[in-house]
Amino acid sequence: RAVGADLVSLSRPLARGDELARRFFTDGERAALDGSPEAHLRRWAAKEAAVKLTGEGAGAIRATDTSRDPIAPLGESPIAEADGRICLSGDVDIGGAPFHIAIYI
Repeated sequence: RAVGADLVSLSRPLARGDELARRFFTDGERAALDGSPEAHLRRWAAKEAAVKLTGEGAGAIRATDTSRDPIAPLGESPIAEADGRICLSGDVDIGGAPFHIAIYI
C-alpha cells in the first residue's frame, strides 16, 4: 500500500501565509482555513503528503485538493476511505518543539 507523509514545524515563522494560500491552495482548502499560521502549515503538510502518496511530484501541489478528504486523528483507525485515500493527521511534540504530521494512505 502506498503512503505519503509530511512533517512540518509549527514553531517556524510563516510570513505571507495568505499569499501561500492564494498561490497553492484550492478554493475549498482556503475556505477551511481559520487564518492562523498553524492552519496554513497543517494544510500544507496535508497537500505535501497527498502529492507524495500519488508520486506526482511538486508540480501537482496546486491541483491537489485535500479539502474533501476524510481526516482521522493520529492513533485512530480510519473507518472508511473516500476515493481510496484518507489522511491521518495530528500535532506531535518532538524534542520539546511542536510539529504537525500528515500521513496519507
